[in-house]
Amino acid sequence: MKKLLILGGTRQVGRRLIEVIMEKFPNDFQITLFNRGKTNPHLFPNIRRIVGDRKTNDIEQIFDESWDIVLDCTAYEPFSVEKTLNGLKGKN
Repeated sequence: MKKLLILGGTRQVGRRLIEVIMEKFPNDFQITLFNRGKTNPHLFPNIRRIVGDRKTNDIEQIFDESWDIVLDCTAYEPFSVEKTLNGLKGKN
């Protein structure tokens, strides 16, 4: 099983992406969501969650693990994307 980290994942594209992955590849991915836990927190109760805000040091929670795939559905601001990329560098 590949370890898949999804940043965001409970709105729009991320939500649909998770639905498709769970339907088409139910045994291929161990999914973890990183988000603030504010939007649709009831969705995907069987998926592991790391609750935090990427604009704070909360994002560092994801740096402690290795991920095979990282999908960022909340890449709105360059500084937070850069911090995320730098923290994940060499973690696969």
